[in-house]
Formats: sequence, C-alpha cells, structure tokens
Amino acid sequence: MEKNYLLSIVIPTRNRQFYCNLVVRQVLSVTSENTQIIVQDNSDTDQLRNELRQFAKEERLIINYNSKRLSFTDNFTEALSFVKGKYVCMIGDDDGVLANIEDVALFAYKTNLDAVLPSLGAVYIWPTEKSFIKNGEHGYLVLSHINRKTKKVNCKDELQKLIHTGFQNYQKKGVPRLYHGIVANKYVRQMIEGGE
Repeated sequence: MEKNYLLSIVIPTRNRQFYCNLVVRQVLSVTSENTQIIVQDNSDTDQLRNELRQFAKEERLIINYNSKRLSFTDNFTEALSFVKGKYVCMIGDDDGVLANIEDVALFAYKTNLDAVLPSLGAVYIWPTEKSFIKNGEHGYLVLSHINRKTKKVNCKDELQKLIHTGFQNYQKKGVPRLYHGIVANKYVRQMIEGGE
C-alpha cells in the first residue's frame, strides 16, 4: 500500500553534493515518518546517492538522479512528480528545517490552511562565501526576533504589492510560495496540471 505523508520536502540540487548531503541528514534527523524527503539531483555524477547509501532503507527518502542537464525549473518540476504529502515545502540544497516543521504542517492541515509562510527569522552564510563576511571561516548565523504569532493575509492584495515592487523582496510579501513555505499539495497539482 502506498504511503501518504503529511509533508513532502523537496530539495533540488546540482553539483553541490557536500551541502546537500548535510541537508538531507539534518532533515532526516528532525522529522518523522510523516515527512517525505525528495532529493532531485541533476549533478554531473550520481555521487550524492552513493554518499547517502546508508539511508537506502528509508522509504521516505527519494533520491531521483537525472543526468540530462535541466534548468532549475525543470529539475524542481520533475521532483514534484514524486510528492505524496498533503503539503509541500521546497528548500535549497544548503538550507535546513526547524524541528517543528511537522507541527506547522499539522496545524495547517487541522485548520484547513492553503499555505503557511514563515517570517525570514534566520539567515546563514556558509563558510565558502567568505567574501560576504569578515572572519567568516566558520560561517555566520543571523537570528532576528522570532515569535509564534500568526496572521491571515489576503493573497490578492499581497500579489498586487509584489507586482508594484517589480517582484523584488518576494520573501517579505504574503504571497504563497513553495520555497521556504508550505503549500497544500492540491494547489501544487493544479499548477502542474494547468487547472484553475
């Protein structure tokens, strides 16, 4: 019988095996069997699957390798065909998730929310990006004030604001998004299938 998940976390990647390996391990460590993890690997080699072979028995982990060069959009879209969760979240191959991500997805499910958008409360700069920070050989983490308050937004109004700013600073607008957001899979399916 096919397993249905509460949440599917999609991680598109290309030639960043070192970081993606760490991300997959982190996500596996803070989530349960209710969360599916899909790695869509478009790297030059299938090295990442070999690095993660110790997790081969994890049915909730899918590593789909495609050696044909894809655009980021095509790579991400291919990953969506594996989604079995009620909700979908996409993260970068150098990101991570908080341990309460399943609680948030469950809250969305129980309250029938279409999407959840986090505030951008944490930013991490990797050690390899030293040019951005002084003395950053170990990376740099910036935490903003984080609270547990929620608010409902009017997506049409937020979309108008985004349009008026030339689609700049989209992460500061209340527009549903898969990247660093959580969206009901039924809407993801509609987008893919071209439905209303």
